[in-house]
Amino acid sequence: MKRLLPWDEAEEVTFECEPGTLTEGKLTVIKELGVTRLSLGIENFDDHILQINGRAHSSKEVGKSYEFARSIGFPQINIDLIAGMMGETAENWWNACARLSFWTRIASLSTDGGAVQHHHL
Repeated sequence: MKRLLPWDEAEEVTFECEPGTLTEGKLTVIKELGVTRLSLGIENFDDHILQINGRAHSSKEVGKSYEFARSIGFPQINIDLIAGMMGETAENWWNACARLSFWTRIASLSTDGGAVQHHHL
């Protein structure tokens, strides 16, 4: 990929991934390729919600992926949460936001103008 689109002079190179598909080997290769920001598509911390929405990861894999990415020195890791997933409640959403705040600071929050949570912000 780097041969087709060289990014040696890029200030930021982002790679988006789902925690359930990551291994330590994949993360190491991604880092060695020069990726400077890893985007983890966590989406929710509730295993039931992840399962009924067809996600390939569990809450255990979320922590494992995040901690390993930190340990090998990714300078930036962003975490994507999705509000309004099937089976989600307002309480679950706010619990997910609270859990996220233990890991990192919330740098930005964007919502779809039609999302229920948008009207509560």
